[in-house]
Amino acid sequence: AAQGPIVWKSDSGWGEDGNSRLVLNDDGTGIEILQSELPPNKMWSSVDGAQPRTPNTTPVILQSGPMVGHTTHHSTKIWFLTADPASSTVEVIYQQLAEDEDSDSGMIPVTPGTTIDMPPREEHNGSSLAAIDDLEPSTTYDYVIRVDGNAVAQGRFKTAPPPRLPVKFRYLLTSCLNVRKRKGYPEQPVWDTIRAKGPDFAMINGDTVYFTGSDYNKETGVIYGRVLQRHLEQRREPHFAKFVSSIPTYMTWDDHDFGENNAFGDQKGKENSLAAVKALWANPSYGTNDLPGVFYTYYWGNVHFLVLDDRWYRRQGSQFGEQQVDWLCDQLLQSRGVFKIIVSGGTILDYDDHVWIGKFVKKHSIYGVLFNSGDTHKNEFLSRPHDHWPYNIIQFTSSGIARENWMRPWAMLNVDTEASDPSVSASFYGAENDYTFSTWSNEPDMICTDLELVQDSVAGRYNLTRCTQTVRLSDLTPDDVADVVLESPMGGDELIAGSKITVSWRAFDSEVVERVMLQYSLDAGVSWDAITYDWEDNNGSYEWIVPNQPSVEVKLRILGRGDGGRSIAENYGLMSITTNPEDWE
Repeated sequence: AAQGPIVWKSDSGWGEDGNSRLVLNDDGTGIEILQSELPPNKMWSSVDGAQPRTPNTTPVILQSGPMVGHTTHHSTKIWFLTADPASSTVEVIYQQLAEDEDSDSGMIPVTPGTTIDMPPREEHNGSSLAAIDDLEPSTTYDYVIRVDGNAVAQGRFKTAPPPRLPVKFRYLLTSCLNVRKRKGYPEQPVWDTIRAKGPDFAMINGDTVYFTGSDYNKETGVIYGRVLQRHLEQRREPHFAKFVSSIPTYMTWDDHDFGENNAFGDQKGKENSLAAVKALWANPSYGTNDLPGVFYTYYWGNVHFLVLDDRWYRRQGSQFGEQQVDWLCDQLLQSRGVFKIIVSGGTILDYDDHVWIGKFVKKHSIYGVLFNSGDTHKNEFLSRPHDHWPYNIIQFTSSGIARENWMRPWAMLNVDTEASDPSVSASFYGAENDYTFSTWSNEPDMICTDLELVQDSVAGRYNLTRCTQTVRLSDLTPDDVADVVLESPMGGDELIAGSKITVSWRAFDSEVVERVMLQYSLDAGVSWDAITYDWEDNNGSYEWIVPNQPSVEVKLRILGRGDGGRSIAENYGLMSITTNPEDWE
């Protein structure tokens, strides 16, 4: 190892650093330049004209985590990477907590610890992923990671609320994370600020790291070992590491964590990028059996998140590709979320996808569709009318939390579906100064749409960093929407005989749906039996004890009546009723 000063040449010219050391191979070729207290930032430099070797894919960072991933009302995923996966035993111990005013931490354990093995996965670079089930909704749990019997890491998480019921929650929307000093932030205390505000989960929508020229080559494209290392560098940042150990974190990618700048679907080695994501993140799923990529769907309460991949299928004219748009439209048609929040790495206005989606939403009178995006290194609110949409295109954008922009913007989105007119409200935050340990603020009374347009050439785009904007369901409802819509249960659900479930609906015309009657069918709608034998007040929900009548062709319907007329609606798709296995003899 040669001690600095080190002089190198890159695409941007010559550089020098007196606090680095250059690691060499025996034949004189350069392996990497290591900066003091920072991850490697120059890979495969040549010395005296010597050519670099084929990159070694052995990770430099050997241990990482834990991270809390996809979380539901009864389950969570916990990710961890041990230093020696080939010979280590990894397990997680978790226990339920409850509030206690006399405790120093405000919470005490109320159940004994439960241990689950999480063996290293050879096919995913030796990382471990525990799927913890049988949890309680809206409940806090502590957990400890043990390697070979020794506790090495710990964290805490809270489960999601019950599915498809009215809810209040908040989530972080952000993108563009760069832990390298050049155009990035090696220290990221912003994560402590966000964690203190108590988000229920985080959505990092694109550019979760920044690949460099050393992470791909012209012949084979993206290098698996290098991009693994790039993700692990960000994961090692202590403030971020603490954040993901306690806040359920979801992601999708954009160009910089997919391949080269502005990469399209023909990016060489994109399979390596996807393999790295699968090895290092804990999303609900990755594409479908027939369509690979980083896209998936999940519910938080009665809000439906549809996360898209804007790179794998990108071509001229479309960022998502026809097959992924078809998948999205099918999800929208089946969705019974009050809001359907479509998340992608870049703005929905790229290419023609927003036209195709808008036509489908308009044709089927789908309410509550809006967009989240990243990429642009700023906070922005978009509200724009469009001929092919039944209401304005609405998009919240937040980007640049650790990349170039000294304000390091991010957004907290507050969702309330318990209100009579449900809402999504974005509080945009920006740093007060360019200090590493700055403070981040939002102006709750500064309404984005009350401010002067910053980009006059693009109507309806407001990108002032600290403003606040609220969108209500009434803003996202087509004029020809049905009078009443069944929201839960829905097609594909399995109902257990004898269990109590909540049937919920949304009435858009109170004069037509003043009172309601509920019915169920066991033969796909050929005949109907009563759930309620009298007309009930329209309060949006009803507790139903599922009958002991097994069937795989179950449907529900609601009848409404009032001074304005009558209405009827069925749930989309077929459900099933099964007997509880615990009752079997």
